[in-house]
Amino acid sequence: MERYRLKFEKLGNMRFIGHLDTVALFQRCLKLAQLPISYSKGYHPRQEVAFALPLGLGIAGTGEFVDIQLDREILQSDIIDGLNAHFPIGIKIIGARQLEPNERIAPRIVIAAEYEIIVHKNIEPQIYELLNNEEVIVIKKSKSGEKPVNIRPLIFEATYENNKLRTVLATGERNLKPQLLMEYLMPGAENIYYTRTDILKEGLKSL
Repeated sequence: MERYRLKFEKLGNMRFIGHLDTVALFQRCLKLAQLPISYSKGYHPRQEVAFALPLGLGIAGTGEFVDIQLDREILQSDIIDGLNAHFPIGIKIIGARQLEPNERIAPRIVIAAEYEIIVHKNIEPQIYELLNNEEVIVIKKSKSGEKPVNIRPLIFEATYENNKLRTVLATGERNLKPQLLMEYLMPGAENIYYTRTDILKEGLKSL
């Protein structure tokens, strides 16, 4: 058994494809590419595929990651070429590496995500105020209702230049969606374009 971490893009109209449909697309293309994908044991075997972090609907991704397990070792280039031959426009594998035996799977090590957010307004003063406050209280909606949340500890980095906000936000048990951050910075604003550019582990290092 050999494990590989694939880096991929999700762009254009594909950003409107939900996470479950993205999972199904990968599973289908792994079969079409005839890669020796491993299956779980039991009554309902499933492909050994683990996405690092679901991507929100409508958000593009240029640094997405998924781990796969194969029954035997093959060239990374064969994985990349095999999958890309079957993916629709907008999904593309841009990198692959073989994992070390002791490396944990991607979903278990993710702590943050990096975003590039295009806005059509100068929000530099709001960013300055944000970073200089210890508390930034917003109303967060969930299935259990609404509650005030301090999002400042969930913002690791934020820089603004040329109508682009680059920010690193916490994920996992305590996570901050970029849309909630922008609702605080620009209440009611529309035509905001989100791209997740990387998924990060401890030390804010890329997977």
